[in-house]
Amino acid sequence: MTSQTNISRPPVGLIALLSACNFVIGMGAFVVIGMVPLLASDLEVSTAAAGGAMTAYALAYAVLSPILVSVTGRIGRRRVIAAGMAVFALGALLAALAPNVTVLYIARALAAAGAGVVTPVGAAVVAALAAPAAQGKAISAFYFGLTLSQVIGVPAGGWIAYTFGWRMAFWMVLALAILSVILIWVRVPAGLRFTPVSLSDLGRALKDGLIMGAVLFTATFLGAIYILFTYLAPLLEQTMGFGRDGITLVLLVFGAGAVVGNLLGGFLTDRLGSVASLVLLCLGQIVLMPVFSGLPLTPWLVLVLTFVWSA
Repeated sequence: MTSQTNISRPPVGLIALLSACNFVIGMGAFVVIGMVPLLASDLEVSTAAAGGAMTAYALAYAVLSPILVSVTGRIGRRRVIAAGMAVFALGALLAALAPNVTVLYIARALAAAGAGVVTPVGAAVVAALAAPAAQGKAISAFYFGLTLSQVIGVPAGGWIAYTFGWRMAFWMVLALAILSVILIWVRVPAGLRFTPVSLSDLGRALKDGLIMGAVLFTATFLGAIYILFTYLAPLLEQTMGFGRDGITLVLLVFGAGAVVGNLLGGFLTDRLGSVASLVLLCLGQIVLMPVFSGLPLTPWLVLVLTFVWSA
């Protein structure tokens, strides 16, 4: 991807800003995980239906993100990122006002459409404007916001949901998203355009067996994890008797484990190679995840199990 502007490097603070936007995206995406029991109770639906708010988001993201990125390829990047964050904010607003679970699903799909534009386009901007020798570092810094959202944003959202009601958590996401739109429009340079990605490019990628095999593996691996993670709050509530503070602590430990896992991923790959590392991680999940079926356990053991599982 080559830049069509004369901007040779990211303006000061641009990567930090886009990383902060990624934090808001991550918090808004996964905040549901800390409030599933509250959604089920308030909207008078089953726990499974409440968790479906995550499914609606995931499916919409998977389908809409590549399409929207492709059809907006010729539009200036600042406009695309700002518009994507505005749509994300609209999804948060609709979720905060949702009178029933159907409207909540629609709100989550709308938020996913916005997020599905902001994150990949933001990553492309960071990669294109960074010096070739610093691209890896720049992209890592950009995605750090998403990782940090698991450490701070999701537990904080869950705590707010249990303390002030689940709608307040979405109001907070809305406020952060609106602030992000303003900062994007002020700080991201105007006129950023890159070699556009088209629907034909998307079609070629979908026909590439190696690429789609990697996508299938990633979807299967992460899908297995998020089946449990999505319903972690009601599971802990019912088996461990955890309330607001206990669930918040477990979500915080999960986020910390994710950070450690990101660091260990590079270490394992360098030492064992990518294939051996992935096999080892799959075997680790096969051993760890069934242990959650044995709850209740000693609280400290649940925290250790959560940390290692996340890592």
